[in-house]
Amino acid sequence: KDTLDAYEAFIDEYVKFMQNYDESDDPLAMMDDYLKMLEKYEKFQSEIDQMNEDNMTTEDWAYYIEVLTRCNQKIASLS
Repeated sequence: KDTLDAYEAFIDEYVKFMQNYDESDDPLAMMDDYLKMLEKYEKFQSEIDQMNEDNMTTEDWAYYIEVLTRCNQKIASLS
């Protein structure tokens, strides 16, 4: 749960960053920050990929799906 909560908080940060990036007059100045965001994303993806699905309860699965669905919707809102 902690990993998923942290991941969703990161997605919120990412969405806000991308909105600022799209509105920026100088997006190249934000490139370092963007690369840091990608590093964080890779870290979270690795943590999520390493979750032991065999040990997940029905409630764990429900929360997992709920959080990832919300995150996907937030990312999709950027397009």
